[in-house]
Amino acid sequence: MLQARRATSLLITPQCGDTVLVAQTTQDAWILHILERGEVTASVDIRVPGAKSVRLSAPELLVEAPRLRVRSAEAEATVGRLTVAAEWIAVAANRLQVWSRLLHQQADSWVQQARQRITRVEGTDLSSARNLVLQGDEFARVDAGVVQVQAKNEVMIDGKRVVVG
Repeated sequence: MLQARRATSLLITPQCGDTVLVAQTTQDAWILHILERGEVTASVDIRVPGAKSVRLSAPELLVEAPRLRVRSAEAEATVGRLTVAAEWIAVAANRLQVWSRLLHQQADSWVQQARQRITRVEGTDLSSARNLVLQGDEFARVDAGVVQVQAKNEVMIDGKRVVVG
């Protein structure tokens, strides 16, 4: 059996049973290329020995697979524009932060559920709807310097007791 090192340009990790191309000097041997895989494996291991990072550069990069998985302790992406088109997107995080100069959201239906929600708007908070329902199951309160209620028709206050003043 010949002991050989991987050539730096060989990205696919050789396995026992592979047919390989070898270059040999009097003292060293290198596997230059895998000509044929010995047996079909579930995955292929691609490694770059001695590199701290790998850079792929091309006018366009396409990764195509029925399933794509990425694992990393930390990931960062810097792009000029990102478009994602999907049937379904799920994000699970202990903490999610989004920063934007302008955030525009549009949906046929929008449902939010939380144990507690705090919203702080420095300027104006405007809600416009055909019908607007505010419901507090136990308590509802409005605090302001001035409270104005305007209606084109009637104003109804319904309760067992109405206290004014």
